[in-house]
Amino acid sequence: MPHLHVNKTNLHFRESGSGPTALFLAGFILDSTFWLDQIADLSDIRRCVSLDLRGFGLSDPITTDDLLDLDVYVEDVAAVARELGDGQPVDLVGFSLSSVVGGLVAERYPELVRSMSFLSPNLPADTPAYRLYRDEMAKLAVREGIDAVYRRFAEYIVASGASLQSLARYRQMMQDTRLDMVVATLRTCGRTPDRTDLPSRITVPTNFVTATGDTVFDRSVAQGYADKAPKGRVSEVSGAGRLTPLESPHELSAVLREFWTDL
Repeated sequence: MPHLHVNKTNLHFRESGSGPTALFLAGFILDSTFWLDQIADLSDIRRCVSLDLRGFGLSDPITTDDLLDLDVYVEDVAAVARELGDGQPVDLVGFSLSSVVGGLVAERYPELVRSMSFLSPNLPADTPAYRLYRDEMAKLAVREGIDAVYRRFAEYIVASGASLQSLARYRQMMQDTRLDMVVATLRTCGRTPDRTDLPSRITVPTNFVTATGDTVFDRSVAQGYADKAPKGRVSEVSGAGRLTPLESPHELSAVLREFWTDL
């Protein structure tokens, strides 16, 4: 399995294809298998690289006293982009909190990024109620195990009628994540600052991908962010909730292909 040594840690990645590099960032509590369908679908036009973030998947484990430091993840991704981009900017694709990491990379290091695709990003500031909910989920994970968190999330994270295969892949990724990283992620998600102005500071082409069944990041929310971005646009995928790469994988691949073709 290929690894890169960056910032004093070893990060695992999967890759397929040739051409300009597309770097896929799995969400926290997920791993590089989240993007298997997109890697297969798009390897004819991109060198598709799916990264296990620090502490997740097959990347080196880490310890944390409390919260995850997103600035560390930003520097990790920037280092990977430098290493695997072969001197050229990369197309970044991120999901949930990892899309925020990707967006921060695009803001701070625009020379490393050709385009940025956001899937269901966590940009608004967390409310006290949301922080309490995440803390309760963290306690539930320790008390009853990761499956208890999966059951709670599965009530709303996918669209009605989601396939058993997509649910099985999601559950497996959660089960393969170390419990301490699940807890750290949940607590970090409940304490993120307001970043709703981030799109306005991203100068590269930016795609906000929504899904018809996503009740959190719906088309109106996505359009609001796209309107702030200097080069923003919205794409919509049908038949999915928040887990678009698993629920409507090939339609998502088609959306990314169209976006990259238009660059």
